[in-house]
Amino acid sequence: MLLRVLQGMTVKKVETDNDYLTLLFNDDDDTGIHVYNNYTISEGQAHDLTGKTIKDVAKTKEDLRITFTDGTCLLIGYRESEYTGPESLIYFAGGNCYVDQ
Repeated sequence: MLLRVLQGMTVKKVETDNDYLTLLFNDDDDTGIHVYNNYTISEGQAHDLTGKTIKDVAKTKEDLRITFTDGTCLLIGYRESEYTGPESLIYFAGGNCYVDQ
């Protein structure tokens, strides 16, 4: 799975201003993910993910789980009822992107 590239990345900034979640992984804001589907965080709020490092990424038909080294889990729903747009998320890095639908 391509999204395993996220393992080891540390969240530098979190944005929620555009009705979706954005996690940015470098100071240039050119590497990150936009999450459009409904999501939950096991502990805290979205902005609490700042400074956390991704330990594991696992995808099933029902969800995408991003687990951080401190045990926090970002759960992105993949059920039909979880979609708010045509894609579930976009991973982008250095001008390239991967769209997960």
